[in-house]
Amino acid sequence: MKMIFAKEMEYTLKLIFSPKAKMETILQKAEGICNENGTVLLKHTENSITLGADSFETFSPALLDIRYDDYFKENLIGAYCTDPFDGTYPCLDDILKNYT
Repeated sequence: MKMIFAKEMEYTLKLIFSPKAKMETILQKAEGICNENGTVLLKHTENSITLGADSFETFSPALLDIRYDDYFKENLIGAYCTDPFDGTYPCLDDILKNYT
């Protein structure tokens, strides 16, 4: 999994998970998303991960993958998006919304 610490990304997504979530599973899923979409894992802590991308074209598919992943959704307790247009804003409700 590619991790970047110093570089600023145009788009980021910070996901905060319940303490009961298995972070090993979360990190494996995040690695798969990063590998498929070109996003990068910027940071991870005990119960959160932050993904980033330089363009909306890269960021958007990763966000869609997260929206359709039941394990992510079952364990999410907070989410924040950052983009160059709107700054940082909560996006948990948008991620948890049922799109089927």
